[in-house]
Amino acid sequence: EEVGVESINYLAGLGDVSGELRRHILDLIRAGRAEDAEYFLEVMEEIHHLLMLFDYPDAITRGLRRKSDLARSMLERTRGDLTNALELAKVKRLFLQAEVTRKIDSPK
Repeated sequence: EEVGVESINYLAGLGDVSGELRRHILDLIRAGRAEDAEYFLEVMEEIHHLLMLFDYPDAITRGLRRKSDLARSMLERTRGDLTNALELAKVKRLFLQAEVTRKIDSPK
């Protein structure tokens, strides 16, 4: 009511926000800021959990179920992409540490 939008339209808009959050997370990953993206993944999870509360027939929710399903799919893909990016960052850090250690320990 505060924003002057029907509840069902507001919920549908939240479903659309998941796609925007995914894009933002992917941009953060590309910028080398995968750790910062974890917050936005949590927001996606909250949206998904909220949308799951409204599991009613389409006649009532006007396609909200489809938006909820799409949000779930994006959430799972994004979680996988972010997990891969975070793990790759760990491997890079370990590799760089090993390189530094090798250079320090190697005779000159």
